[in-house]
Amino acid sequence: MTFNDVIVFYVTYKTNRLSLPFAPFTGLNHHKQSTLFGSTLLADETDETFCWVFEQWLTCMHGRAPGVIITDMNLAMKNAIKRVFPNTHHRFCEWHIWKHLVEKVVEMRDTDSDFYRDYNWCFHSKKIEECEDKWQDLVVKYEICGNEWLSRMWEQREHWMRAYWRTTFTAGMKSSQRSESMNSFFDGYVNNNTGLHEFLNAYERALVQRRKTEAEEDFKSKYLIPKMQTNSPLEEESDKFYTSIIFNKFQDELKGSNNCWYDQLSSEGTVEEYSVGLRSDQKSRWCRQLRMVPEHYMLRRWSIEARYREGGVLPTSTQESNGMNPFKRWCLISTWQRLLDGPGKREDVMKRMEDFCSALWAEEEVRKKDELVESELAVIGSQVQSNICVSQMPEITIRDPPVAKTKGRPKNATRLKSNIETSATQPKKRTCKSCGEQGHFALTCKKNSKDWSK
Repeated sequence: MTFNDVIVFYVTYKTNRLSLPFAPFTGLNHHKQSTLFGSTLLADETDETFCWVFEQWLTCMHGRAPGVIITDMNLAMKNAIKRVFPNTHHRFCEWHIWKHLVEKVVEMRDTDSDFYRDYNWCFHSKKIEECEDKWQDLVVKYEICGNEWLSRMWEQREHWMRAYWRTTFTAGMKSSQRSESMNSFFDGYVNNNTGLHEFLNAYERALVQRRKTEAEEDFKSKYLIPKMQTNSPLEEESDKFYTSIIFNKFQDELKGSNNCWYDQLSSEGTVEEYSVGLRSDQKSRWCRQLRMVPEHYMLRRWSIEARYREGGVLPTSTQESNGMNPFKRWCLISTWQRLLDGPGKREDVMKRMEDFCSALWAEEEVRKKDELVESELAVIGSQVQSNICVSQMPEITIRDPPVAKTKGRPKNATRLKSNIETSATQPKKRTCKSCGEQGHFALTCKKNSKDWSK
């Protein structure tokens, strides 16, 4: 649940011949990779169905709702989110907003090309008041107050206008692109002819591959040494904290900050206000020298250790096949890693950790040997008990069973036989070679005039 601060829920992907929509819950991990929280096959797209799906999310996530959810402009989905996730920020996909804008105000494209320019100025406004003023100017200038779609979208402006989202963390996601990339990922495992049983097997294979890709990035971030771009201690410290992809972005920002100037505008108590811009010939001041990025700016969700949960585990009965709670396992790994990265760098602490591991391993070896001896003794005991039981059994004479009676035809059957059957069962009569009659041989044939006695 580390990365459920922002999720994308998109219902457009058809997976089988029954055209059931496949809707994945997609997020962004600490490597800026798309990560899958879960998915569902929908029978329909009604308010009740979406409510049921989001309630199942809460069940699987131990009651923890997402911080931000990005969807398309589906009214049933919007109603379900408001009902099941009342405290979640709901944002419409920007790509879909633009796509529908081009379709709904097509006449503007043909009559006045400046409409889209003015619309973008309004859309990218940084302050809410500025956004609302520019929208009113847009309505008056282009006479769009009669456009039902634009009026309806303006009523829902808190779901898509950027000025309303400046203070909300979205992990850089503004559209359903992440969900669509996850759909394209599953294209390598399923197709329109995939049955439900085959789909489940393919889904599991896809998840294994996804987890493998994430593990590879974990390894790279942990053990590969990146190339430093500056001599700043900020860069060196940040490399130990961020994943590789986030550290690369940090390097770009750090290099860009070297070309910035700043002017202090005001100072009231602990609040200071500055004006910052790109350095030029007139503004040659450098930014304040910092040796470390302030801790509250270092978001742990982008860190190397983002997958591990610190400070205990959530109350859950979920266990692995060997009975181990996976959250406790992650917590233990995180604690051990913090020891290695912190006090474990000292020789004395490292020695204590090494001695502890050696002692624990020796205890485990002794325990395994004891269990093996007990197991062998149990087998021998069962064999001895079996031999005793056999020796105490009385002698039994085993005889052949009686011959079973078959269900054949009675020997005195009276069924009429065919001529072929009759001729086959009766003995053949002798045929005389001299006269051709049956019942005698040529030697005894009366018609034979040859005297065989001579």
